[in-house]
Formats: sequence, C-alpha cells, structure tokens
Amino acid sequence: MMKKTWPALKSCKHQCSEARGVGLNDRLSELPHDILLLIMSFLTMNEAARTSVLSRKWKFMWQCFPVLFFEANSPTMERIKKDDQLLFQERLGITRWVNSVLEAHRGLTIDELRVIFDLDVDCESYIDKSISLIDCYTWPLKCRVQSFDPRNLASLRSLCLKYVNLTVEDLECLLKYCPALEDLRIVGGASALTDIHLPHSPLQLKHLEVSCCPRLASIDIFVPKLVSFTYQGCPIVLCLRGASLLSAVSIGNGDYQGSVVPFASGSLSTYFQQLDYLKWDLLLNPRCSNIIQFSGNGRIYDLYKMKEIKYNGRPFTSLKTLELFGLLGQPIDMQFATFIVENSIMLKDVIFQLPTLNYAPFYKHAMNRIRKFKRCLPQGVNFILYKLLDRNAHVSPGST
Repeated sequence: MMKKTWPALKSCKHQCSEARGVGLNDRLSELPHDILLLIMSFLTMNEAARTSVLSRKWKFMWQCFPVLFFEANSPTMERIKKDDQLLFQERLGITRWVNSVLEAHRGLTIDELRVIFDLDVDCESYIDKSISLIDCYTWPLKCRVQSFDPRNLASLRSLCLKYVNLTVEDLECLLKYCPALEDLRIVGGASALTDIHLPHSPLQLKHLEVSCCPRLASIDIFVPKLVSFTYQGCPIVLCLRGASLLSAVSIGNGDYQGSVVPFASGSLSTYFQQLDYLKWDLLLNPRCSNIIQFSGNGRIYDLYKMKEIKYNGRPFTSLKTLELFGLLGQPIDMQFATFIVENSIMLKDVIFQLPTLNYAPFYKHAMNRIRKFKRCLPQGVNFILYKLLDRNAHVSPGST
C-alpha cells in the first residue's frame, strides 16, 4: 500500500493514555501548539490523521501541518510497476488521497508539497487544480543614490566589482576620479565592458585583476606602479605600458575553451625577465570538436595539436620559484621544465604537483622522468614533489 509521510521518517509508537482507556491526565496535549506540530512531524500521514481521535485539541492538528509529503514505498512500486491495471488503481488512489488532504488542510499556507509516485499527466493535472503557484517577487536592486559623483571617491584605494555590469564609460570615469586607487578587481558579469583604454593617463594601480568578462576585446593602460596582474578569459589585445615594477603575472582560460598561450606570451614577453611569479592556468585538453566518430575504418581526422611558441632568448633573471600543477611526467612536461630551469638565473625552488595515476606503468615512467630531471637540477635548487590528493610533499635539494 501507499506510504504517505511527512519528512519524518520514523513512526512514533507512543499512544495517548486516553486512547488506551487509562484515566490519567493528557499531559501531552498541554504542550504548546508548535511543540505538538513538531511531534507530529515524526509521524506518517496516516498516523497523524489517527491522532484526531485523541482529544478535541488533536482533532484538527494534523490538518494544519505546512509540509505535505506523499511517497510510495519501494515494495509497492516493485509490485505494481509491471501491472498496468494495478498501477492505474494506485494512481487513482494517490490522487484522491492528495486531493482529500488538500481539501481538509486548515493551515494558512502549505510551505511544501511533494508527491513522489509514478503519476501520468492526467493525475498531475488533477492535483495541480488545487495548487496555486506563487510568482516570485524580484526585489528591485537599484542604487538608492539618485546622483552618484565618483569625485567623492578621491581617497578610495581598493575596489572589487563582482558581477557588476560596467560599461566602458563607467570604468573610465571611475579610474579618472579615483587617483589613489591601488587595487582593482573586475570579476565576471561585465557584459557591456568591451575595452579598458587609458594609454596616456598614468594610473596608480598596483594590483589589477580582470576575470571572465566575455566581451572584453582589449586592455591598453599606462600602469607605472603595477606589481601584479591577473587575467582570466579569451585572448585579447593586451598592452601594459610602463609596467617596470611588474613581478607577478597569472594568466588563464577562465570559461574560454581555446588556447591563451600565444596571446599571453606575445603580450607579456617583454616582462618575463623581471617576473618573480608566473602562473598559467591553462586548459590543455579542450573539447575536440573536430574529431570524427569512429567508423568502420577507424580513422580520425584533424586531431588537436599544440601550437609551437618560439622564445626570444632572454633569460628569466628574477624568477625564484617554478610551480607546475597537474604535471603528468610526460617528455613534453620535462622539456618545458628543463627550459625554464636553464633560463632562470635566480631560481631557488621547483615544485611539481603529480595527480594520482592509477595506471602503474604510466606512473612508473613518469616517476623515472621526474627523478632524472631532479638529478639534473643546478646546485642549491630545492625540489618539491607532491600528489594532488594526499598533498604528501617530498622535499629534497636538487644536487642530490
């Protein structure tokens, strides 16, 4: 049979003394109304309805509960799912039961109604007739300040804009009238922001982050005091003018599925030799939309290939730490790491993060390459290796 429950989920086996014919005071009924409703929430719906015979106070108690939960138990579903006639009868029964409970409900509101059963469209429409869906009211999130003058922000030093629909004019106005601004973050949602263009006005920015602005096409700014720069998104025209103090750069795809390496290396190559920190958060396995599904001959065309990037020969004179995350220990990984090490004069630490590799031969070959790489590290360079999941780090000097 059907199991009609509130989210209780356990049946209460206690019985009132009056129901057992014992002439004792009904102390349970003396409890506050809210406590009684809480107690009833641990009963199935059938058991809650039976409490109406206990006393006058309990008579309509079950009809006031704001959460109604109808669910068929697993044995019932297993028994009827292959019998169309029985399934029809059970559908009709659950529909009548839900309608009767809704008609008898005396509460001000029903906060939640759940019917978990194999109902067809007709049964669903019968139940829906008794339900009025509430239209969600959207609170008007509008600025209450009728007139906003950015000149009042002359002392502002840090500004974070998350999911603010800025326009080009809005941002240029903010930057113009906030001469003390040092830390600016623009994160997501700025669909109207297409350009950040202030190539001749020196900004006081020391830290700039621009992430996930889908329509941004270019950044051209004069930032002589810029120390760190973070960008996440699709390739753009990037020009950071006069950034002689730039020491930390982080570049990534964001929601973009393509490669940002060529644009990033081309736009920032002039600053590589002065960087202390460089992070590329890249998507190395994009969706291969050009791969044709396997057919009879099993041929695959137009496989995705990494583009070759040429290096201009200038060393990384300030790089002190090299971190490679998601390293698989493949030859191309080792070649890239070796190239960075050979061109880094001030390098002190090399950190590898190796994900868990379940395939034993693959893991063995990866570890062999990593050990060989470690043996070739210059004297005094520390080597740190840890796995992605357990974070168990192994630290050793490169000279060993």
